[in-house]
Amino acid sequence: MSRPLHYSQWTAKTIALHVVEAAETLMLCPSAQGPAGYRNAMPVPVRRQTEAYGTQSVRFRRRPAPGAISRMEKTWEWINAIEDDDDRTLLYEWARVKCARGRTIGRFARERGMSERELRGEIRRICSCVADRLNGMYLPLTAREDSSLADPTEIPEPQHRREKPNVRHWIGIDSRPRIDHRLPKSRTVSR
Repeated sequence: MSRPLHYSQWTAKTIALHVVEAAETLMLCPSAQGPAGYRNAMPVPVRRQTEAYGTQSVRFRRRPAPGAISRMEKTWEWINAIEDDDDRTLLYEWARVKCARGRTIGRFARERGMSERELRGEIRRICSCVADRLNGMYLPLTAREDSSLADPTEIPEPQHRREKPNVRHWIGIDSRPRIDHRLPKSRTVSR
């Protein structure tokens, strides 16, 4: 007997990549400093012809793309939906350390009192919970084992942290497209 597959569009790895991208996008966004942040917007005046080009250092500021900003907002919604405060904080800080300079993941794990391997396992567990929740949102109600939910948009929560929700995929392992042999072999649209 073949076991039905779980819908697996979202995985822990893709969620982790989205979280890191959201942290990078947040770091690229300008910080609000209030009126003191806009002291002088005027460029330095050119006094001599020799100062006109190439004497000052070139400033380049990376800015996030609009698509990255909308993905960041959606990712923060996913993270804010995590009920456990410690898990949410751990995921936020891990993503910040992952894309920032100056701190390493090993040092961050030691500050948290765990090894790098334990930290990776915790991040994978949190991201897989988010992925399971997102996958459960995209399944039709008929694909769920217990279709006795009062609200069809309600997603059943796992009973245990490491347990996946009881959701089955709507296509089996050995499934193939069904062909109706009563239809003609070739079909065309008549003009």
